Amino acid sequence: HAPTAQAVSAERVFLAALGGGCNVPLGAHATAEGGGLRLRAFVAAREGEGLLRGETLGAEPAELARRLADDFVTRGALELMGR
Repeated sequence: HAPTAQAVSAERVFLAALGGGCNVPLGAHATAEGGGLRLRAFVAAREGEGLLRGETLGAEPAELARRLADDFVTRGALELMGR
């Protein structure tokens, strides 16, 4: 199913761009909307103090995910995750 494959691709690219894994408090969820995708994501501090949320719309999964990941990095996501 093409829309599902695109959504999963966007989620995976976002998580990989920020170094996501089992021990990192971050998540992403993409949904098909109007011929494109909406990607929502969050990054939290391991200690529970601090949270970033964001979302973006686009048509190309990898570009969409990288754009949101870059935004998170600019807003301090890596520091929040303790990197």
